[in-house]
Amino acid sequence: IQKLLNLPRLIYTFIANLTLTFLLSTDLQNTTNLSNWNSDLPLLLGTEKTAGRPWNGQVSELSFTSRALSSSEVESVLSQNNLLTGIKDSLVASYQLGGRGSYSDEKGNLPDLTWRGVPTNSQDGKGILLNSNHWLKTSASPALLTQRIRDTSQFTLIADVATADTNQTGPARIVSLSAGPLQRNFTLGQEGTNLDFRLRTPLTGINGSKPSL
Repeated sequence: IQKLLNLPRLIYTFIANLTLTFLLSTDLQNTTNLSNWNSDLPLLLGTEKTAGRPWNGQVSELSFTSRALSSSEVESVLSQNNLLTGIKDSLVASYQLGGRGSYSDEKGNLPDLTWRGVPTNSQDGKGILLNSNHWLKTSASPALLTQRIRDTSQFTLIADVATADTNQTGPARIVSLSAGPLQRNFTLGQEGTNLDFRLRTPLTGINGSKPSL
């Protein structure tokens, strides 16, 4: 996780690099893989499907690979103005968020992200604003993403986000593949000045909170 501080807002460039393929024992592997991910869950930005745990902030980019990037690849991503330079062949999905309307996956693999609630009129330029009044949800379940991650038991999440309030808790949901407050495949959230990451495995449970990271 790379965290950049630019007061008065916390701005995070988040790369979750998760690989679960080289484990010491078969028993441990069976409890820490991603085989129990649910393919019916929607992708959400800014809250849960039930509109609980809202987050107040800005998101300008969201991308996924179905493998863990190497350390050198992570360094390359962080050194580029365009975060995706050099890893485009590995991407499963990439959303560049700006302006108003719905947002399409540039790879064409996942459903559009569409507004829920009442979006603000100030969705111009790079990045979009999220809060308890307006958030984003895929028009259908991103089943292809879930299936590819289940197959590899590893993925990389890249998100360019900036919080508008360092006191948000819950954790406040920034990005989720979830059905509600108690069931998810993963969630990236904010708990005060910290990032909170929940990942569903047979060991951590369907809420990914035993423990969260």
